[in-house]
Amino acid sequence: MPLDSFVAARVTIESSNGTPGVPLVETHTIQLAADGKSLTASFDSKNILGSFSSLQGSIVFTSPLADTLAYTHEFYLMNYKDKTPALQSLPLPSTGWKYGLWVEDSAFTPHEYFFYGLFSSPFGHDSDSANDRYGFPGGWKPQQMNVGNGSIFVTLEPLFYGDSLKYKGPSAFTLLRFDRLRFINKNQNYPMINIAAYNIPNGTLVLRK
Repeated sequence: MPLDSFVAARVTIESSNGTPGVPLVETHTIQLAADGKSLTASFDSKNILGSFSSLQGSIVFTSPLADTLAYTHEFYLMNYKDKTPALQSLPLPSTGWKYGLWVEDSAFTPHEYFFYGLFSSPFGHDSDSANDRYGFPGGWKPQQMNVGNGSIFVTLEPLFYGDSLKYKGPSAFTLLRFDRLRFINKNQNYPMINIAAYNIPNGTLVLRK
């Protein structure tokens, strides 16, 4: 193929269970060398996945239950004061993708991961809403949250496994992280750190003849 006929390239993630693959990155800003013997193109995910550079979020440990310690088992991506979404500037996920919410316990080897569900919007229940008491991603689980091991994080997940994803573990595409604390306050929002720039792939394609 002559290099001057190159139009685009795309990298996809392919599953092992027969599910169709989903796009991850594609080329843009194509540059053909003056001698026509090499071509360079940048790989970027923004046109497929959107931009996460402005993404912000926070987490609140809270519960309406009479049990005074219930909040140590329950959290939401919600602004407690006005009950609005705590995730800001979250792009609508493209076809084949959703966001995942996870808790990591690093006290174990290998680390343990607890899956809280998939979601597409910062407002509304996630896919695991049996014990949700607010209409936001999060919820109640038996595991205590007031431990200083591991993190709570939001990931970008390809839709290969649905809710059985909890048996597979999180993807490497982590967007937001909150490092867990031994002492947490009820009804207080804690900021999450945007680490998307380190976990969403990009790169350069070079073709030579």
